[in-house]
Amino acid sequence: MTSQQQDAALAAWAEAGQFHPRRAVTGARAAADGRAFLEAAEVDLVDLERRVGGRPRLGGATGPKGQRSPRVNVAITPSQEAALNALASRGIKRSDAVRHALDLYLAAN
Repeated sequence: MTSQQQDAALAAWAEAGQFHPRRAVTGARAAADGRAFLEAAEVDLVDLERRVGGRPRLGGATGPKGQRSPRVNVAITPSQEAALNALASRGIKRSDAVRHALDLYLAAN
Protein backbone atom coordinates (compact mmCIF):
# COMPACT_ATOMS: atom_id res chain seq x y z
CA MET A 1 0.00 0.00 0.00
CA THR A 2 1.41 3.38 -0.96
CA SER A 3 1.53 6.30 1.43
CA GLN A 4 -1.28 8.03 -0.46
CA GLN A 5 -3.42 4.89 -0.33
CA GLN A 6 -2.77 4.55 3.40
CA ASP A 7 -3.67 8.22 3.95
CA ALA A 8 -6.90 7.75 1.99
CA ALA A 9 -7.79 4.61 3.95
CA LEU A 10 -7.18 6.35 7.28
CA ALA A 11 -9.21 9.38 6.18
CA ALA A 12 -12.12 7.15 5.11
CA TRP A 13 -12.00 5.33 8.45
CA ALA A 14 -11.95 8.60 10.41
CA GLU A 15 -14.76 10.15 8.39
CA ALA A 16 -16.95 7.05 8.73
CA GLY A 17 -17.21 7.77 12.46
CA GLN A 18 -17.40 4.10 13.33
CA PHE A 19 -15.22 4.32 16.39
CA HIS A 20 -15.48 1.85 19.18
CA PRO A 21 -14.40 3.77 22.27
CA ARG A 22 -12.67 1.84 24.95
CA ARG A 23 -11.21 2.57 28.33
CA ALA A 24 -8.35 5.08 28.28
CA VAL A 25 -4.93 3.50 28.13
CA THR A 26 -2.17 5.05 30.23
CA GLY A 27 1.37 4.41 31.41
CA ALA A 28 3.50 1.65 29.95
CA ARG A 29 0.56 0.20 27.99
CA ALA A 30 -0.04 3.58 26.30
CA ALA A 31 3.66 3.89 25.48
CA ALA A 32 3.71 0.39 23.99
CA ASP A 33 0.55 1.04 21.95
CA GLY A 34 1.96 4.32 20.67
CA ARG A 35 5.23 2.67 19.72
CA ALA A 36 3.36 -0.10 17.88
CA PHE A 37 1.31 2.52 16.01
CA LEU A 38 4.47 4.36 14.93
CA GLU A 39 6.16 1.12 13.90
CA ALA A 40 3.11 0.18 11.82
CA ALA A 41 3.39 3.58 10.12
CA GLU A 42 7.02 2.69 9.36
CA VAL A 43 8.35 5.64 11.37
CA ASP A 44 12.10 5.45 12.07
CA LEU A 45 11.85 5.31 15.86
CA VAL A 46 15.58 5.70 16.48
CA ASP A 47 15.61 8.89 14.41
CA LEU A 48 12.41 10.11 16.09
CA GLU A 49 13.81 9.56 19.58
CA ARG A 50 17.03 11.31 18.58
CA ARG A 51 15.10 14.30 17.26
CA VAL A 52 12.54 14.55 20.04
CA GLY A 53 14.59 13.35 22.98
CA GLY A 54 12.54 15.13 25.58
CA ARG A 55 13.84 17.29 28.36
CA PRO A 56 16.91 16.09 30.21
CA ARG A 57 16.38 15.19 33.84
CA LEU A 58 17.52 17.78 36.33
CA GLY A 59 20.81 17.49 38.19
CA GLY A 60 22.26 14.95 35.79
CA ALA A 61 19.94 12.25 37.12
CA THR A 62 19.63 9.17 35.01
CA GLY A 63 16.62 7.00 34.47
CA PRO A 64 14.38 5.57 31.80
CA LYS A 65 13.22 7.87 29.02
CA GLY A 66 10.04 9.66 29.95
CA GLN A 67 10.67 9.50 33.70
CA ARG A 68 10.03 12.90 35.23
CA SER A 69 12.30 14.67 37.66
CA PRO A 70 10.91 14.79 41.21
CA ARG A 71 8.49 17.66 41.82
CA VAL A 72 7.21 19.65 44.77
CA ASN A 73 4.10 21.81 44.46
CA VAL A 74 3.70 24.69 46.90
CA ALA A 75 1.29 27.55 47.37
CA ILE A 76 2.88 31.02 47.30
CA THR A 77 1.77 34.47 48.36
CA PRO A 78 0.70 37.10 45.83
CA SER A 79 3.88 39.08 46.58
CA GLN A 80 6.03 36.00 45.90
CA GLU A 81 4.18 35.48 42.64
CA ALA A 82 4.75 39.11 41.67
CA ALA A 83 8.46 38.77 42.44
CA LEU A 84 8.70 35.60 40.33
CA ASN A 85 6.83 37.29 37.49
CA ALA A 86 9.26 40.23 37.68
CA LEU A 87 12.18 37.81 37.34
CA ALA A 88 10.43 36.07 34.46
CA SER A 89 10.04 39.39 32.65
CA ARG A 90 13.84 39.67 32.82
CA GLY A 91 14.23 36.24 31.23
CA ILE A 92 14.71 34.17 34.39
CA LYS A 93 12.49 31.11 34.39
CA ARG A 94 10.27 30.82 37.43
CA SER A 95 11.31 27.23 38.03
CA ASP A 96 15.02 28.17 37.86
CA ALA A 97 14.48 30.96 40.41
CA VAL A 98 12.61 28.64 42.77
CA ARG A 99 15.26 25.90 42.47
CA HIS A 100 18.03 28.45 43.15
CA ALA A 101 16.22 29.81 46.22
CA LEU A 102 15.65 26.28 47.50
CA ASP A 103 19.34 25.41 47.01
CA LEU A 104 20.36 28.51 49.01
CA TYR A 105 17.89 27.69 51.79
CA LEU A 106 18.96 24.05 52.00
CA ALA A 107 22.66 24.98 52.05
CA ALA A 108 22.05 27.39 54.93
CA ASN A 109 20.08 24.93 57.02
